[in-house]
Amino acid sequence: MPVTIHIREARYPHDFPIMAEVISAEMVDWPVRAEDLSAAHYARDPKFFNLELLAELNGAPVGYGSIGHIPYMHHDGRFGLNLRVPPVHQGKGIGKALYAALMERTAPLQPQEIIAEVW
Repeated sequence: MPVTIHIREARYPHDFPIMAEVISAEMVDWPVRAEDLSAAHYARDPKFFNLELLAELNGAPVGYGSIGHIPYMHHDGRFGLNLRVPPVHQGKGIGKALYAALMERTAPLQPQEIIAEVW
């Protein structure tokens, strides 16, 4: 049976608990709460680009990715990238699909530098 990965933009505030679940499943030693993601999202300066995507496999959330300007070291062509795929779902092409979707949606902004967050 072929694997169908669906990538979609996060919907606020509905997806904060889903995002927290996916991120926490990947970072088990450093769990994230939906309340913290919500607070960070609504505190973000809207002048800076930010995009958050969720990957779904057969309708279930299995990955998270984000890309956006880094406010504390802002440059129009500089972006921070964050990909999270829980270990149980790694090796299925989910991270690759998220990365491709993030790059496609960011291409019109002509990124010059992308800094990946590695945990």
